[in-house]
Amino acid sequence: MVSTRQGIFSTIVGTIISLFNALIQFLTIYWVLEKFGSEFNGYVRLVSSFSALIATADGALGLATTILLVKPIVQNDWITANEIYSTSKKNYRKASYVGLTLVLLTSLAYPLYAGTSNTGLFEADSWKNIGISLGTEGELAGYWVLMGVSLAFGLKNFLAAFWFSVYENIIAADNKNTIRRIVILFTDIFVYGLLFYLLSLDVSPVIPFLSMLLYSPIKGLLIMLYVKRKYLWLKYYKEFNSFRLVTTKKKISFSSIGTSILVNTDVLIASIILGLSVSSTLSLYLVIAVNTRLIMTNFITSFREFFVALVAKRGRIQWESYAKYELYTYLVAGFTFINMSILSPYFVSALYGDLAINNLASTSEADRNVLEFMFFSPYFSILYAGSTALIILCEAQITLIHAKGRYGEVSKWQNYLGVTYIIVGTLATFICRVAGVGGVEWSLVSGIVAMYGFKLIFLVIRYCYLWVYVWKYATYNSTFKHAANNFMILLAPALFMSLFNIFYITKKLNIELTATKSINENAVVAPLIGLFFAIIAISGLVLILFAYLFSPKMMNGIMKNIPIINKIVNKKSEEARRKRFEEYGIDVDEITTDKSNQLSQALINIAEESAAAHLSLDTVEVKVEQKNDKVYVIKGS
Repeated sequence: MVSTRQGIFSTIVGTIISLFNALIQFLTIYWVLEKFGSEFNGYVRLVSSFSALIATADGALGLATTILLVKPIVQNDWITANEIYSTSKKNYRKASYVGLTLVLLTSLAYPLYAGTSNTGLFEADSWKNIGISLGTEGELAGYWVLMGVSLAFGLKNFLAAFWFSVYENIIAADNKNTIRRIVILFTDIFVYGLLFYLLSLDVSPVIPFLSMLLYSPIKGLLIMLYVKRKYLWLKYYKEFNSFRLVTTKKKISFSSIGTSILVNTDVLIASIILGLSVSSTLSLYLVIAVNTRLIMTNFITSFREFFVALVAKRGRIQWESYAKYELYTYLVAGFTFINMSILSPYFVSALYGDLAINNLASTSEADRNVLEFMFFSPYFSILYAGSTALIILCEAQITLIHAKGRYGEVSKWQNYLGVTYIIVGTLATFICRVAGVGGVEWSLVSGIVAMYGFKLIFLVIRYCYLWVYVWKYATYNSTFKHAANNFMILLAPALFMSLFNIFYITKKLNIELTATKSINENAVVAPLIGLFFAIIAISGLVLILFAYLFSPKMMNGIMKNIPIINKIVNKKSEEARRKRFEEYGIDVDEITTDKSNQLSQALINIAEESAAAHLSLDTVEVKVEQKNDKVYVIKGS
């Protein structure tokens, strides 16, 4: 049975695992950057982004399978469930061949571009030494090494799609995501532990990344064994074909293309237009930023199954319920924006500042300006935090639209938006780079600002479109009540804390001097830890105060549902109930579950005594007026 309690528990487990994954990525980038240099790290980040984009179709199939399996599993309709399972398995294998083709083409072509980007693809001398420099020792990662790294990331998704992904969808549909995430946690520990060990050895750069090929078989086998033992009704029928799954998958896949372009092409545009050094610097920042976004998105997506079941039962949700959900999503987005915009520069600089400075020591002034803008300035963090908050808000609307099953109706417009962004954003970044906007030394910074500026604009347009769509088609009795108040709960704290950060925090606690030891040898971690807990506490308090200021009743309802507060309220309610029993001479401790009839009788006696105390039939005269109505008889012919 799907419930908010399961959603909350899934959120907690997902958040813990996301934090662990963030730690793994911190360590991976740190060691890759330290051992192989910034250019190779930028290449690794880019091929992983290519791999994620290629896997978009598999993600759409997985989401469609999960949503369509919820109802038959709840209703014990094993025929329909096996039909969806069999169709999904066949489609996963078809999609895996398409993905494999794209991986092979990417792995053959992109290393040529990356390996010749420093001297020019069309220069004759560039083809003599195709590769990327490793560190500062003059070593070169050749074409075959680059191709091997790209294949390692790409084939990981192929192995998962061909054999195992469908089993993950089954346990997700049965709201057993906790099991899946625990298996992922175990696999992460094993595979990345092996990766870290291989990185410590003096081997070719491609060898450590071959461990990625073990990820899908280990995770997939464990999940498959669990599914085979628990779901005994599961059976593959080659002749089964679910038309509804095929059409739903196409709609979701088509609808997610524009979203993927809009959300996941940052490193791609930066590497192609601005160079691998810039993409490497950006990838360092994105390690913290993207993982923060994934952690906070867990607070939205963990309730997807709950909304699927709710919408399947009622058709839509009431506007008052939606307003509370919107307030909750605004609080999550606002909390993310405030903490990311303030804390990200300090922690990115503390983790990677020294390594990035050392790796960029021999590069151009423009590359060093990009590093300073991203790591030591509050403005880039505000820019990126704004896009992250909008992505979370859009995800909240998409969750309701997917629960409603209206994938295709929003897909075409979002795809137009994504394609328009990739054209406009790439063109604007290219113009800033070529025209030297802001000066040659600052042209790369101008390109970054242009790219994220247009991304913010397009995300705002996307959210407005999704909000209006939910208002029209996913809620009952839709009005504009609470809409302005909820928006102010998001906007007012974000503006207040941004100004507080620019004009006070960064002045009192300089980012460079506080977080970077190569600039300040006396830099210690204690102020960062204090800042971390202080900002989390202040941001939470500010959001709560503004929420009570603009929407006190809804905020009160949300606060009462927080587990700790809910427990206190229930305890007080239980004590009040116990006192009422004691007033009528009832010992609650003696009334156990074995004597439930005594409790029922006691409650009946209380009701009867209360009624008798206020109403005595001996003293009340009841008058009933007699009224004889006329009776008409219709005679037949």
